[in-house]
Amino acid sequence: MIPRCIPRDSSGLWVVFELTSITGLREWADYIPIQEVTDVAASQDRYNEDGHIPITKLASTTGLTAWVDYTPVDTKTGRGDRWRTSADGFIPVVDDTPE
Repeated sequence: MIPRCIPRDSSGLWVVFELTSITGLREWADYIPIQEVTDVAASQDRYNEDGHIPITKLASTTGLTAWVDYTPVDTKTGRGDRWRTSADGFIPVVDDTPE
């Protein structure tokens, strides 16, 4: 089971930083695989099949600590196992980063 995603910002969005390279890193241990989804209706913060976690992406991590101030992530495509920690698993997200 995927636990509630933290850390969150003051708006309640999951704070993530997309890694530029995952070479030598372990999925689900050193970073979390995410995939942006569009079939979200009203299922924010729900773990049902059309659910998702709203995120805000950081542009920089200067002065911040991974897993405390943000979650390191890598964007995946073509995976089929929502809410699973399998090799084909991912956390479905919607990017709500303020512009």
